[in-house]
Amino acid sequence: MQIADVDCTTQEGNPVCQRHGVRGYPTLQYFLPNSTIGEGYTGGRSFDELKQFVEETLEATCDVDNLHNCNEAQAGMLRTFSTMTAAAREREVEALEEDLRAESERHKKVELEYYERRHQAEQELAELKSRLRSRMRLISASI
Repeated sequence: MQIADVDCTTQEGNPVCQRHGVRGYPTLQYFLPNSTIGEGYTGGRSFDELKQFVEETLEATCDVDNLHNCNEAQAGMLRTFSTMTAAAREREVEALEEDLRAESERHKKVELEYYERRHQAEQELAELKSRLRSRMRLISASI
């Protein structure tokens, strides 16, 4: 098992972070054997929690040499992928990475729209509160 630390703010680290969709810090990702696609780790950060994750997730791998660790769907996909040429597998990975990049871009746009709409709603609420408080003060002053 290898563990790496990448500084996304450096010229050398930034392309790595872009390739793996790292947008926030700190971000922990893990890569299963024979995979170039990182999975986001969202579990606990203590030593015991990380150790448990490694023991449960990373030690029992599903690959062509360990089909007994795979469910039926995974085993079927592995059999299919193992009959493909290396170039065909690379094209498949590139297509999936492109799908992931496109979905990430779509997500960024939705997120931006959400924050813009939220900001607008907060402004509208502040204006409404101001108008209503002014009216409530006038009502209270008339008593």
